[in-house]
Amino acid sequence: MREFSTEGMPEREWYRMLWENLPCIYFVIDARGIVFSVNQFGANRIGYSQRELTSQLIFSIFNSECRDCLEEQFFAFAQQTNSHSSPTSALREARITCKDGSILTVKSILHALPPLTGEEIARERTLVSGNCQLPLILLICEILSVPITNVETSSEKKYSQLAEEALERERNLFTTGPVTIFRWRPQENWQVEYVSPNVVQFGYEASDFISGKLFYTNIIHQEDLARVVAEFQSYSEAGATSFEHNYRIVKGDGLIRWVYDFTSVTRNSIGEIAYCDGYVLDITESKLAQIALRQQAERERLVGQIQARIRSSLDLNAVLNTAAAEVRQFLATDRVIIFRFRPDWSGDVVVESASKGTMSILNTNLYDPCFGQTYVGQYQKGRIRAIEDIYNAGLSECHVNLLSNCKVRANLVVPIIQSDQTVKNSPSSSSVVNRGSQNQNSLWGLLIAHHCNNTRQWQSWEMELLKQLATQIAIAIEQSQLYQQLEAANQELQNLASLDGLTKIANRRRFDEVLTQEWQRLIVEPIRLSLILCDIDCFKAYNDTYGHQAGDSCLQQVATAIRDACREIPPERLYLVARYGGEEFAVILPNTGITDAIAVAEEIRRRIQTLAIPHQQSFVSEYITLSLGVASADAAEALPETLIAAADKALYEAKSLGRDRVVAKE
Repeated sequence: MREFSTEGMPEREWYRMLWENLPCIYFVIDARGIVFSVNQFGANRIGYSQRELTSQLIFSIFNSECRDCLEEQFFAFAQQTNSHSSPTSALREARITCKDGSILTVKSILHALPPLTGEEIARERTLVSGNCQLPLILLICEILSVPITNVETSSEKKYSQLAEEALERERNLFTTGPVTIFRWRPQENWQVEYVSPNVVQFGYEASDFISGKLFYTNIIHQEDLARVVAEFQSYSEAGATSFEHNYRIVKGDGLIRWVYDFTSVTRNSIGEIAYCDGYVLDITESKLAQIALRQQAERERLVGQIQARIRSSLDLNAVLNTAAAEVRQFLATDRVIIFRFRPDWSGDVVVESASKGTMSILNTNLYDPCFGQTYVGQYQKGRIRAIEDIYNAGLSECHVNLLSNCKVRANLVVPIIQSDQTVKNSPSSSSVVNRGSQNQNSLWGLLIAHHCNNTRQWQSWEMELLKQLATQIAIAIEQSQLYQQLEAANQELQNLASLDGLTKIANRRRFDEVLTQEWQRLIVEPIRLSLILCDIDCFKAYNDTYGHQAGDSCLQQVATAIRDACREIPPERLYLVARYGGEEFAVILPNTGITDAIAVAEEIRRRIQTLAIPHQQSFVSEYITLSLGVASADAAEALPETLIAAADKALYEAKSLGRDRVVAKE
């Protein structure tokens, strides 16, 4: 906007100049929607002259997509105004079709003007349309699609002399309308020289400022003051003649309101700022709507990120820890935890994100004796609990004590609820659910935000965010449990395929696989491979004497003794103990020479003797004994069966020599 001076200007002319240059599109419309008047800035911005717009139907300049809705809202507002109220109403976003065909997006606000008589209107006919139908309505169009464009105000336009009543009429536009005018000087604290009477809408009287009781900086929110001052200094140093910004002010009753401030700068003859005229409009509703949309976008982004991690990762611990950290930062709170229940409704803090200086309660077991009776049923039904101050929320004494011990002053609690089927099938379900009705099985734990230093009034969007995240956490937990179930099932299948059902050591199938693998290693690595074959002496006689159940027990004890004996083998030698068939056992010893293999075999024989399993029908000993054959190879010159045959030959020789002994073959 071009700089203009109001020094020495009559009061009526000053208001006229202000009307023409206000940085929004202003229409005065009668009850039929006919344009009564339009300011110069607004007419220029959409490409028309003021005369072209006067007496036109206001809806004709709006895009057809929004015209019908705008018309409906306007007449509803006019009807409301006729009921002797003076409302202000924000309409939805709309689009104006400019004269050149371009589209301008605006935010429209309707404001009812004080009533005028037909005689007063007649005096204004030289400036505005006649034949008006009351009431008159002010339509303010805030430009959204592009920045406000500088326009020139014609200095040649002359106005006819108006009666004193017309001056009062123009004054009413700005003293009772939504725009409050401040004139202040840019010295310390910005002393106010003039403020329009409608400052009462912010809970103040004009005399509060004119008397020096209040400065303009006194009503700017303390969190915004430094920014507003810095912006003013920046614009001033750049030589700007006008600028605009948004900030918060504190009303006289302590409430916070967002305002749009268009400030026009007037300089003296040496270029110094003489004073500033600020045109202040309350935009709280639209600003809060913008903030809500931004917060919603941030919430959707956060939930989307967590969903993506759940889909892409099976690392439950990493997913939950990242989620807790991001939620704490987003809510700007002191601590966020995930709490997992035990069967007695105590529980553990399994995940925590805490700010610096906040006491950690990670891995702490928490128990509230009142919890099971007071709160479980509520959380099982999905209730969200928001506590602004634990000392004034009607909580039980034991619950207050628990929270105060954790340094909590305010908290927001959302239940984590699983499907009953997942909990029922979970391998760890017995540790996280109550031994009660099936309905209790769904409450897995709680997602909790802690505010530790002060009270906090939790907002509805914060509750909704934690509710969404609790749902995603439940999905992550269920996914992890399903994966555990799948892993357990796969392991069971693997065991069935590779383990002997009776002795729980490797079966013959697994023995053949490992022996073939190790034999292939001999081709590329200079190592030795040894094999021990073991046979229980006189086992048929044992079965005939003691029965097959005793025989099965004997096989199990022998298998365990062989496995225990091999545990002395260095871990880098990946041995395998297997049931070879019937009462025969085998031990594959990779990277082991014949001497070490014989030592292992002797240890096995000694451990079997230590078992002292009675065998009255054995002609070798009064206890169960083993015969063992050992063979070793250092080159893959034949098939794996070659090594088996050598070990079997050594075993046969051990039996021929009287049993209960070790025989080795290179």
